[in-house]
Amino acid sequence: MSVGFIGLGNLGKTIAKRLIDQGVPLVVWNRTKEKALDLGVEIAQSPADLSKKVNTIFVMVFDSQASEEVIFGKEGLAQ
Repeated sequence: MSVGFIGLGNLGKTIAKRLIDQGVPLVVWNRTKEKALDLGVEIAQSPADLSKKVNTIFVMVFDSQASEEVIFGKEGLAQ
């Protein structure tokens, strides 16, 4: 099973690191790509790109506006 993770703020990054530590194959996407560089995992180019690479996706974003953008925005998960 491959897992995707969107949103690498304080809580999201902590959860992503825990998944990585547990050996979960993870692909990530974050609005600010630099926040993902130190994780040592694949970084997707967009939420739509991420959805093509994984079976399960965690979304941990700031608010409903961010959720709407990640899901329904340009290159969002719904594409």
